[in-house]
Amino acid sequence: MITIFLSLLFYGFGIATAQYKIFPYEFIKSAKKFFIGESDAYTPPRSYYYQHRKSFFDAFGQENYDVVMIGDSITDEAEWEDLFPSLKIANRGISGDTTDGIAERIDSIVSTSANKAFIMVGLNDFQRGDSVDAVFSRYQNIVNALLDNHTTVYIQSTILGGKNASHLNHSITALNEQLKLFTETNSNLIYVDINKNLSHENLLNAKYSSDHIHLNAEGYRAWRESISQYMR
Repeated sequence: MITIFLSLLFYGFGIATAQYKIFPYEFIKSAKKFFIGESDAYTPPRSYYYQHRKSFFDAFGQENYDVVMIGDSITDEAEWEDLFPSLKIANRGISGDTTDGIAERIDSIVSTSANKAFIMVGLNDFQRGDSVDAVFSRYQNIVNALLDNHTTVYIQSTILGGKNASHLNHSITALNEQLKLFTETNSNLIYVDINKNLSHENLLNAKYSSDHIHLNAEGYRAWRESISQYMR
């Protein structure tokens, strides 16, 4: 009986440590990096949804679009042509995706032949423990691939997390600062701070999300307002 109780106690403590990053979370993270290297070097297996969406884009995405939207679930879950009905828009968001996942499927993004590309990604990278420098480096490679295909690239600020995801915001803010500086290196790069409309006191505004990460309809309305001038 005591053994079962102790097992449940340690199991619960382990979950709390990972979920809320309490002691000894940072110690375990440092030890992991020491023995097996940076977590940035590890790429987890792609989900079935990712593989399905990628294969679909590879097979049927060869058309001429006005705009391509690139990102993770926050991009994936929007009906962009409903938001901008006068434009032909390719939605290349995949739920759960990261910068390395986008890099793997860059061909099916470039093949849309879109004149404009809007990209917003990074939160999932930080959720799995990647460093800002690693995410920024992969981000640069994606953007440069788009620029090589004569696409005007709109780098949208990675959306801040809400209260329950606020532990990610230090990394998100640091990434956004690097991305903003990066856009100054090329006239075909434009930085769009969508957090101006979506955030409140350096958090994702609670009225725009029910889970502190994903957007509701009003959140997408605010996002649309941020980029509508660039969609013309």
